[in-house]
Amino acid sequence: MSDRGTTAGFVSRFLAFVIDVVIVSIVLAASAWFLGRVGAMLRLTAPGWLDPAKSWLSGTIAFLAAAAYFTIGWSAFGQTFGKAFMGLRVTTPAGAQPGVGRSALRFLGYLVSALPLYLGFAWILIDSRRLGWHDHIARTRVVYSRKRWTPVTSEVPAARR
Repeated sequence: MSDRGTTAGFVSRFLAFVIDVVIVSIVLAASAWFLGRVGAMLRLTAPGWLDPAKSWLSGTIAFLAAAAYFTIGWSAFGQTFGKAFMGLRVTTPAGAQPGVGRSALRFLGYLVSALPLYLGFAWILIDSRRLGWHDHIARTRVVYSRKRWTPVTSEVPAARR
């Protein structure tokens, strides 16, 4: 599928990212709560000296969950829920949907963009092609999509009445 639309700007991309972060955070928090309750019911406790290992494991699981969410969304659908809500799509320079490898590289590029005070994301504001560092790294771009997610309503269209 090819979509060579207009490259999306900073605000719509930022809002899509905020939506995605909220989704991932809610899923991770709900999962942690559920696993904590299961552990409490089974009376599972770990010695205090394992706390650093538990923190490391929690961080690793959160990173892998976020990586899976973004990589699968971009490679399977060309968009995450946030991008779909904002009417955006991730494409290659040719307009094709990115594959798994390119999507995973784009996610790793998110880390590079975030590390120096999010300058890689702010780069979208000054780049003439509206590309962030992660876009340059993975050779992707975010475009306005012809297909936009719309919420389902209970109203019956006038033509069907």
